[in-house]
Amino acid sequence: MYRKLNNLSNVLGLIVASILLISLQSCKTEYEKMVESELGSGVVHDSLIFDLKIGQTKKEFYKYCWDMNKSQKITAGSGNKYAKFVLPADSTDMHPDKINVQFFGMFDENDVMQGMEMKMGYYSWAPWLEQFDSDKLLLKIKDKMLEDYPGNDFVEIEVGEVIALVKVDGNRQISMYPITQQEIMVKIEDLRTKIS
Repeated sequence: MYRKLNNLSNVLGLIVASILLISLQSCKTEYEKMVESELGSGVVHDSLIFDLKIGQTKKEFYKYCWDMNKSQKITAGSGNKYAKFVLPADSTDMHPDKINVQFFGMFDENDVMQGMEMKMGYYSWAPWLEQFDSDKLLLKIKDKMLEDYPGNDFVEIEVGEVIALVKVDGNRQISMYPITQQEIMVKIEDLRTKIS
């Protein structure tokens, strides 16, 4: 009789633990589930933009940018803090225009690149040209990122007062959100360094 009660107690304990686990899992946001699943997959992506990679040093980043500048593929961005290039206009777009892209590596305390930060804005932006506002650019860049970095789709997450678009593939997270009426921020990051 004692053994049956003990077994019943174990079974009930497992059922309660399972229910708690399921309820905790259902409390997670779509984003949290995506991060957990993708990091758990063990898939590692290290490509950023051009031929830059997660794990390169700051010295390697600067040398690469210097070489790209000498070959006139990039120039100095605002305040010489960022490197800059221009995405050509998309002729299939209803309002074709070039896009200014300013970028800089995201480095840890050991000067190892953990991601890339990019500010983007339409070349012809003006306050009275709504077709070139950051919310329109965000949707255009979303499509470009899905093309350049295939895999999962973007999900919307609330970050303070801003809605950000985020996609996670393996360890690599791409997030983007408007920072002004003119510009958006795009970040490509290694989640392994953000979540410990």
